[in-house]
Order: sequence, then structure tokens, then C-alpha cells
Amino acid sequence: MYTQEGMGAFHDTIQLAVADWTTPAPWYDRHALADYMPKHTEYIRSLVPPENLLEFHPRDGWDPLCKFLGKDVPEDTAFPYVNRGRWARNYVAIGVILKCIKLSFHYVLFAIVLIVAWKWATPNS
Repeated sequence: MYTQEGMGAFHDTIQLAVADWTTPAPWYDRHALADYMPKHTEYIRSLVPPENLLEFHPRDGWDPLCKFLGKDVPEDTAFPYVNRGRWARNYVAIGVILKCIKLSFHYVLFAIVLIVAWKWATPNS
């Protein structure tokens, strides 16, 4: 469920992890991030010992993840796949829209009150 605090924490974490530590470009510049990602990857590799680092993609499934964690692969459970397509981006967009509505509500309400007052105070022609 969307919460304002959760979205703020999500934003701060992404900005810190991807931008502030590794690239001078704004974190939302996709081209700059794509160009800088190899440097970021090398930076992380330089910090974390290889035995403590798992470079993982969900398409790899249970095997590498369970091996890294020292766990058995679940026999009767398919690897979860939740983010199909643009689900995550849509979820973030909804959060941004709700935040904008919340921030602008008072201004819109004030404008409506002004329009109604102007219509009421102006004689019909």
C-alpha cells in the first residue's frame, strides 16, 4: 500500500544509492545513469568482498540466490515474479500524482472560492 513516508524513503534510498555515491549527474537522468552504471558496479565490487557479494537478476531464479544464502531451493514454489512491465513505474507515478494533488489542493480550493465569489459579486449582464 502506498504511504507518503514509504515513497519518501524509497526516493531517498534510490538517490543516495545510485546518485550521491557514484555520479555527479542528477539521478533521474537515464542516459547519465546508463553511462555511469559500469563505474558504479566496479565501485560496489571494490567495497564488498566477493564472498559477500551476489550479483543477481530475478530472471536467474532460485538457484544462485539459494546457493549464496546457503539454503535449499524450494521444490514446490515458483520464483516470484511481481514486477511485470511497468508496474513499479506506474506505482511510483501514482504516488507522485497523489502527492501533487495533496500539495495543490488548497490552491485549487482557493481558486474555486475566488471564482464563485467573483460570479456572486458581479451583476449579471
